[in-house]
Amino acid sequence: GGIVAGGENEAGECGVGDGADRTLGAPCVRTPVAVAGFPGACVQLACGDHHCLALVQDGSVTAVYSWGEGSYGRLGHGTRAGERAPRWVEGLQAAGRVVRVAAGGATSAAVGDAGGLWTWGGSGFGMCGHGLPAPGPAGAAAEVLEPTRVAALGAGDGLGTSSIALAGGGA
Repeated sequence: GGIVAGGENEAGECGVGDGADRTLGAPCVRTPVAVAGFPGACVQLACGDHHCLALVQDGSVTAVYSWGEGSYGRLGHGTRAGERAPRWVEGLQAAGRVVRVAAGGATSAAVGDAGGLWTWGGSGFGMCGHGLPAPGPAGAAAEVLEPTRVAALGAGDGLGTSSIALAGGGA
């Protein structure tokens, strides 16, 4: 379906660009508005600390979009830059068809249809599962549990100091 958003929009977390009412101090969207820019219907949403993920399906093809604050690389675009409108997370192409997403305080995760777990974002406490320090460019999605089929995801809120995955398929 379609997405509507409202609330604080200081870092673009509503996904509706820069248009915001500033009468309450921080920029905010006081009346929910439609979030545009998706090629299909949203089938799942996940919101972290000042960022959002949308799993979008167009026929048999799925794609993950992210927007909001980009610190720690939580948006998955290979940088720490923020996005005020939804942007496709290109690095998940190798995951195949994405079936689930999760967002924590400063982390994000996706599960591909083969069960592989992909994570990105802050990993100061190892919550992305890549070890310390995290490899590769900031915010680049990287596979963590390729041989394990992941059945469910969870991510910590606030500082986002932990993440959890439920392994399925006898692993």
